[in-house]
Amino acid sequence: MYGGTGNEFYTVSASNIGASFGVTSYDGTGDIASGSSISNGDCGIYLTNNASYNVGTNDEFCSNGYDIDAVNGAYAYAINNTYSRTNPVSVGGNVFVTGNIWACSSSSIKQANSSRKGVSVIAQDASPMQDLDARYMALMRRISDDKAANKYASANYTKDYNDLIAGYKSFVTDTGSITILEAALSRISHLYNGMGNNAGFEDYINASLASASFSPVAGSANGTTSVQPYLKRYLIWNYVDGKQYDNAIKTADEVLSSSVAGDDLKAEMLYEEGLIYKYYLADSMKANEMFKSLSNSYPSSPLVRFADVEKTVNPSNSDERNQRSEVEGQQTKDGALENYPNPFNPTTTIKFEVPSSGFVSLQVYDVLGRLVATLVDGNENAGQHSVQFNGQNLASGIYLYRLTAPGIDQVKKMILMK
Repeated sequence: MYGGTGNEFYTVSASNIGASFGVTSYDGTGDIASGSSISNGDCGIYLTNNASYNVGTNDEFCSNGYDIDAVNGAYAYAINNTYSRTNPVSVGGNVFVTGNIWACSSSSIKQANSSRKGVSVIAQDASPMQDLDARYMALMRRISDDKAANKYASANYTKDYNDLIAGYKSFVTDTGSITILEAALSRISHLYNGMGNNAGFEDYINASLASASFSPVAGSANGTTSVQPYLKRYLIWNYVDGKQYDNAIKTADEVLSSSVAGDDLKAEMLYEEGLIYKYYLADSMKANEMFKSLSNSYPSSPLVRFADVEKTVNPSNSDERNQRSEVEGQQTKDGALENYPNPFNPTTTIKFEVPSSGFVSLQVYDVLGRLVATLVDGNENAGQHSVQFNGQNLASGIYLYRLTAPGIDQVKKMILMK
């Protein structure tokens, strides 16, 4: 998923995902719906670039390296879930874990709503922003409903936006924790973006940077540290959204050179610069330099493994297997694949038929070859199937969807028109 301030509500089922991610979100906000199941992978849910998601309730993770990892300004609020490990919980980055915590057992994989026998339950304190987060998500749901009914107007929500922004700003000025600080800034960023006021967010960050009221807080890898670099880092993807890529790189370099930035934040800056060079400036050589520098300078950072993945993916066509077909839509054997409506806004139903039972994969890519969504990833019976794709948080344009199954390797095109 790439971008958007409307909510994304979905349930995921993915097993044996290997050296990949069950769900990846760049920017965006929403809910990972109740009942998702992700297992046997490098990372279950990977959030980056200011993405802000609630994860739960009753999501189940098993045998993953990380169940949830939120980096590069992202934030996850995880409540009432089953995790691969519970002591400590198998999450990384800026993830707030609360509510009931269950430990995964082999018998409970892909049974997120079943009874959990023989597992311990641990209660934790609620997030200090829990009430504010509930209001935030309620607003996002109302906006999502209005957009679906084609009656959304941002002016109708100006007061709601501003009230929430004021609430989250109080946590920025009064917090004693980097985790809470970054969570609040992530929400503030999305709210300004939702109003179409990225300039307002930039003004707020710059005014905060100039203020003497921000005192050092605890929570960085190096202990107590200054808030300043953590404030500045949130300008990076604001600049990217405005296509000010040089300013984004410059800001990341300033954080890297800061004497008060922790190693965790500096590792994030190298990773973010790599992403910007790779996906926005089309400079894979420079991107790989950033990823290599991350690996060499901060080898213990969890971002190293993600950087290693990025070094192996071609941004111009990350799904090189699509080139095996001489023409778009060619099949290796009989099979059916179509979507309706096409063009669509924002949802379409993809129908497919497989001639025999076996492993089936249905994935959606943008025109740069970047994976946008995995809709099917598991064993399916022979016959006809259908699945809905929601492009609410995607930009208008052409997307490719690819079906691989026993005897089938087919790609087709669909058009999202907003």
